[in-house]
Amino acid sequence: MRGTVPGEPIGVWQGPEPGTRPGTELGTHAGTAPGTTPGTTPGTDPGTVPGTVPGPQGAVAVPCVDLHGACTEMTETVEVRGVRDDRDMQVPPPLTAVLFDLDDTLLDTAAVERRRWARVAALVRCAAPDVSLNELHARYRALNEGRSDVDTGAVSYDDFREARLREALRPWCPLSRRLLAAYVAVSNDIADQIEPLPGAVELLTELRGQGIATAIVTNGGADWQRRKLQLTGIGALVDAVVISAELGVAKPDPLPFQRACELLGVHPGSAMMVGDNPACDIAGAETAGLRGSLHVGPEGSPLGDVYGLLALRATG
Repeated sequence: MRGTVPGEPIGVWQGPEPGTRPGTELGTHAGTAPGTTPGTTPGTDPGTVPGTVPGPQGAVAVPCVDLHGACTEMTETVEVRGVRDDRDMQVPPPLTAVLFDLDDTLLDTAAVERRRWARVAALVRCAAPDVSLNELHARYRALNEGRSDVDTGAVSYDDFREARLREALRPWCPLSRRLLAAYVAVSNDIADQIEPLPGAVELLTELRGQGIATAIVTNGGADWQRRKLQLTGIGALVDAVVISAELGVAKPDPLPFQRACELLGVHPGSAMMVGDNPACDIAGAETAGLRGSLHVGPEGSPLGDVYGLLALRATG
């Protein structure tokens, strides 16, 4: 503003007021009463900004001055706001690492489960012709949700799936050794057919080419998760792997995320998480203090959009 000095309140004029005589103090009129603070009228509270009249809180009322230097009644109130100091702004660290969930984020585990169930249903129908496949499937899936002991390494995956099938079959027949052996053989054969989701290999390759460190943070049994990484080649494309059963703690606990950052040598605030499970991956990443997260999968963003989204977040 013309005529202002840095540090002076906005609305205080620093040049001579129109109509003042030489020798008259700034903001006063000839004949100001002795003892009156310059720039105020008698009765003004001490501490009032010279040349202004107190207005509402957070505002300064600026008087109009006529050509003869006489103050007129107040006609405008100018709000005075503090100027933000950019030195106080928190600048996020640059993006240096991306953590990925494994199942249904980089690998098409859902397709494996669909094929596996079709084969398991056929086996069970042979052993128990009167079984209700819909009810069996509902029981099987409900039991599958309670696999936290597998995720923390307290129970092996082989022991878990035997107990799951036995309990699912309980209303119709016991689980025989022959049926269990057939189930394990079919299950293992289909599990070994797992493949990366479209765009997964390209995404990891692109991030590595850009110098961005990557890690897998996955819940599950150690042997099975590492076998998936080997069969699909995903393990060779990342810099670190954290499996809940090896750590003894599963997502959404912050420890698996923090452990991955330690292995990569990065601060959690410079890493992002990509996953398909809002409760485990997205909420867990926030609790761990990561820079942010991306929700992918059927209810989130396509995996093919992740690189572009990461580029946007990296500048945010």
